[in-house]
Amino acid sequence: MKYKNGRGLTPDTVAAIRFVTKVGVMTKATWYAHFARGSIRWRQMQWKFLIDSKIFRPHPCSVIEDVVALGPYGKKLARERGLKESVSFNTREIHHDVRVGVGLWKLEQAGIIKKWIHQKEIKRHGMDFFKLQLRKKLFKYPDGLFLIDYHGKEELIAIEFEENNQGYFRYLSMLRAYLGVTKVQRIYFIIPTKGTKKSVQRAMNKIRDGTLVKKIDFIDAVAWNSSPEDHFKSSVPVSVPRAQTSAV
Repeated sequence: MKYKNGRGLTPDTVAAIRFVTKVGVMTKATWYAHFARGSIRWRQMQWKFLIDSKIFRPHPCSVIEDVVALGPYGKKLARERGLKESVSFNTREIHHDVRVGVGLWKLEQAGIIKKWIHQKEIKRHGMDFFKLQLRKKLFKYPDGLFLIDYHGKEELIAIEFEENNQGYFRYLSMLRAYLGVTKVQRIYFIIPTKGTKKSVQRAMNKIRDGTLVKKIDFIDAVAWNSSPEDHFKSSVPVSVPRAQTSAV
């Protein structure tokens, strides 16, 4: 993969392109924290260069600042790599989508998970066996899915990232929908408050399905945003972490 001027892309840029194909967008803060190298000034120059090179483009909604999607040249590079673009243009979902993606990316970099897929990818691939029917005409997909080796057994884990407490009835519908998703071995709710956890637990108590209850676990949202790998290190065998540059 090369820039238009013939120079090879840095491995960090390749990794960032992959991230955007999976999540649909990337914030400037995500670029600075996880992909860019060097001084702040150099990171700023890199960010501008990637936009000027049309690898990334500013989000089409003018009120959204410091958020990019794939630009026309970035799409071309992604196709050459066999990557398909996800789309995230709903402004209300952008930061939620990025937080889910960054957490999963960190787990991958730590060598904890084998493979991950973002909600945007699940929708794009039409993976309807993961579709959750909340009401007659209301559906959703897990916010993310990933594979781990858990005590020598491969498990598929679903992530539900809650930015706020959506309430007992919403979680009741969600958990009832998960009863039919047999491919998922565990469900992690990323929770911002104790109240959110209580709402989910209340829904669990209402359903009273022992198999489902055993599947559910909770991770504090602050811990997920900072170091999600800490939650899994005690129970999941960790392989040698992949270099950020090879995560494509």
